[in-house]
Amino acid sequence: MLQVRFACDGGGLVVVGVERQGLQATVPLHFIDGSSGADVALAVGARLAQLGVEVTGPADGGCSLFLDGLDAVRLLGDGGCRVGASAMDGSISALRITPLSVTAGDAVVSLGVVTASPHDLTRDFHQVVVPIAAEGGAPGAAARILDTLAKEGWAGERPGGSAWRPIRDKGGRDVVGLSASVDGSGWQISIEL
Repeated sequence: MLQVRFACDGGGLVVVGVERQGLQATVPLHFIDGSSGADVALAVGARLAQLGVEVTGPADGGCSLFLDGLDAVRLLGDGGCRVGASAMDGSISALRITPLSVTAGDAVVSLGVVTASPHDLTRDFHQVVVPIAAEGGAPGAAARILDTLAKEGWAGERPGGSAWRPIRDKGGRDVVGLSASVDGSGWQISIEL
């Protein structure tokens, strides 16, 4: 299951792409100035439900949607709209951060990573913030994330050269959950399960 969260403080563009067996769809929506994250969640949720995606939410006035049964999600927030996503019940096979707008500038990626010990039931939450540069594109963003975490003792890999996949934290605990958001206009987040 994926949680997708929206924030909007001035209107802008939100694009949500979803993939699963037999479905590959993109929902691009432009929001007028003054729209809220709740407005975005309501509109995106309605469109995804029309496409046959299993959607829960948003709750009254909430800014989150919960999407089930997907293999991948792609999210873009531009202008005054921002997006973030969380793989809620397992690790991911790849995270890709890609600048899609010609006006995309440098950005900051915020990661929330949940790790679990293979020997007991302990879980830890780690917050990691990684600045990335637009000129490096997706390969540069993946390299920057991998390098930043490797310096702290984390194990990860770069599937296909333009994505990042976390494996273990510096204590040897397995990654079992991940959330990601980008603070910067024109950047797409792709999470493959």
